Formats: sequence, C-alpha cells, structure tokens
Amino acid sequence: MEQASSAFSTGVPALAAIPQLAGNSRRGFELLASTSCLGSSFAISSNTLGLSTSLYEGDAGSRSTGKERDTESGNDYFEARYYSSSMGRFMSPDPLPWLDWQHGDKDDQKKFGSFISNPQNFNMYAYVNNNPLNKTDPTGMNACGTNSDSSCQVTVTIQDRSKDSNGHYNDQYTGVKGESNYNATASVTVNGKDAGTFLVKTTPSDSSSAATIANGTYSGTLTVHGSDLAIRLQPTNDIPTIGPNPSRSDGASMAQGILVHKAGGGNFTGVGSDGRPVSAGCQVVCTSQYGAFKQATGMSPSDGSAPQKHFTVIVDTQENTPQ
Repeated sequence: MEQASSAFSTGVPALAAIPQLAGNSRRGFELLASTSCLGSSFAISSNTLGLSTSLYEGDAGSRSTGKERDTESGNDYFEARYYSSSMGRFMSPDPLPWLDWQHGDKDDQKKFGSFISNPQNFNMYAYVNNNPLNKTDPTGMNACGTNSDSSCQVTVTIQDRSKDSNGHYNDQYTGVKGESNYNATASVTVNGKDAGTFLVKTTPSDSSSAATIANGTYSGTLTVHGSDLAIRLQPTNDIPTIGPNPSRSDGASMAQGILVHKAGGGNFTGVGSDGRPVSAGCQVVCTSQYGAFKQATGMSPSDGSAPQKHFTVIVDTQENTPQ
C-alpha cells in the first residue's frame, strides 16, 4: 500500500511538482491567494526545465507520489482519476483505451497483445500493476507505471511549403492570417503516425542581427519560452548556421538557445515596435495553430497525461541550405 512521505508527517518542507497549482481550486487552494485555505503556505518555483513547481509545507497536504490530497475524501488527485492510499487502489477504472488497440493498425495490435499478456493489467483499479516499490503513475492512466517517454518517438519534420509556377504558396494554409510570413511546414509524427502539420518560419526576423540555422537532424527537449512551452534544440550551445552569425563577436557559424516556439500575437513573425524580434534564429510556429501543435507533439497532451519531454526535429528547407 502506498505510504505518505515522512517529510509531510514531520512538517518538513518537501518539493512536489504540481502544474498550474494556483489555477485549480479543487486541489484545496484559493486561485489567487499565496496561502492555502488550510493555512499552509506555498511558493511557486521552477525546476531545471523551467516548468512550474511548488514548495508546500504542512501535514494537511500529504500526497502519494507528489499528488495533492483532497482533505474531504482523503483521496489523492492523479489528474485522470483519484487514488485511495488507504486501499492502495484507484477509485475509478483506468481510462487507457486499450480495447481500441485490438482494432487498430499493426503497432496498436502489438500493444494490445503485450497489454493482455500481463494478467495484472486486467485490474483497472490497481496502482502500477501492484508494484509500487519500483513504479509510479504520474497521471493516473499509465499502464506501464512509468513516467518515461523513451518509447514514444515524436518527430517534427520541417520542410518547404509548396508553390505554384509564379512562386505563390498554393497549399491548404493560404487562408490563414499572415500565412505568407511562414516559409515551411512542421509535420508531426508520433511513433510513425501522422499527428498534424503546422505553419512554421525557419528564418530570423532580422537577418542582420541573427543567423539562420542549417538543415540537420536535432534532438529536442521540453522547455519554456516566455509563458508557454517550447522545444529546445540540442546541443543548445552548438547549433550550426548557414553562415557567420552576426550576433557573435567571433563571427562563428554557430548559434545557441535555438527553440521551436510560438510566433507573436496575430501570427506576427517580424520585429516589434520595441525593436525586439519574434525570432532570433528560432523555428517559430504559427500562433493560431500553436495549441494544436502542443497537443500533437505531446508537450500539452489533450488527455491530461504527462508531457513528452524528448523530440527529434528535422530541418530540411531551401532557406536553411548553405548557398
């Protein structure tokens, strides 16, 4: 049975990741106040990814694997469902759509076969296949009992948009506001399956102050840009550019801190009135499509599960090809 951490029972402060804590009053906290309704203080902090975390003190907020405990029911909130630590069971069945896998493609059917081969999976109320010493379930719907996304391959492939004989874009995005600002599309696949295609600009807003990155295959990690999620290309300090980078005093053909992030308001991709560019060499995705892009890549899953943290980003456009 899952036991509450001794850190909470002794009143010693402990770290626990609670995304959007201040925005969810059903976890026992007032929306805008800096003190919980139980009289225990917390402070917003950030982890190594820059993602929101919280510091919490007191006995009343005891959690199972970092989850907030509902003081009325005594159950722990796991996003997809509630967990009873006293019984060592979830209070509702796992919403994982495993029955649908048997009617899916070859990959889905393979997952279905693997799923039903383990008898522990048939108890849809059990916590991590009854193996809490070695596994955790961060979202309440992880049949494998792990928060690793290593088996989920998310690839973002950035390629040129199609044009007619007159050089005008002639794809499905010609009706999108500001679409002419975007020279490419980013096609997202998850384990080889198409998850969506989105407009993207691969060149800097001001070429006199920043360089265009070179075509290539890059690793990506989840990060934060401004107030939104983004993908950071790796290695972050050694991204090759197609020419000398004017932002570097040594004139090297390298850039650092290159992200795949949201464009500006109204799908703007240029230099603002304050002189700040939307992109200093980053790959910027159309603002009006960015919510769907985050869902497609798993940065912000629509089912409330844990976010994807690792990606493959392939850049292959004419604008990013050395002349």
